[in-house]
Amino acid sequence: MIQTIVLLTGLACIFFQSKEMRGQYAAQSGRYRSVRGEVAFFAPSYIEDISANSQNVDASLNTQSGACEVIIPVNSFRFKKALMQKHFNERYMESAEFPEAKFKGKIVKGLPDILRAGQQIDVQGELTIHGISRPRIIHLAIGPESDGNILMAGKFDVVLEHHAVEPPVVLFRKVAESVTVSIELHLTPAK
Repeated sequence: MIQTIVLLTGLACIFFQSKEMRGQYAAQSGRYRSVRGEVAFFAPSYIEDISANSQNVDASLNTQSGACEVIIPVNSFRFKKALMQKHFNERYMESAEFPEAKFKGKIVKGLPDILRAGQQIDVQGELTIHGISRPRIIHLAIGPESDGNILMAGKFDVVLEHHAVEPPVVLFRKVAESVTVSIELHLTPAK
């Protein structure tokens, strides 16, 4: 009888543990998920610069294995002008056919000190845009935030031709051959 009560009490403690305890377990297991983030891109042009951002970012990180993944719905990018957004989705990115941009990789430099403030890491993996995957190494800054989350941030360039994206043409001139992508992710222990 006493063994049954002890067993049931132990199971209840496990089942009804607090969010904080589940978060601590997730942090110990090294699994983190995005709670908020932003991905933006910028392409200079002689007539009008092109820029957009998305706050609809799904990201995961395993601090023990170094595995990470970032997925962005292409149609979630917001532009200052509605017409630019329409052309981006319909003509250039064909977001109905290629709905996601994705990076899947692994930290290859900086993993042991990943939770130290101001750490620089290299993530090697595949960047998939417009249905075409290309190998990439992306340099990022990573470190703990005061609330226990992890911040990952950085910038990198994407050559449009590498992903079969035809640069927009304005007055017979291509707008840009590449875009600069900025990423900022706030990751919390996965539950």
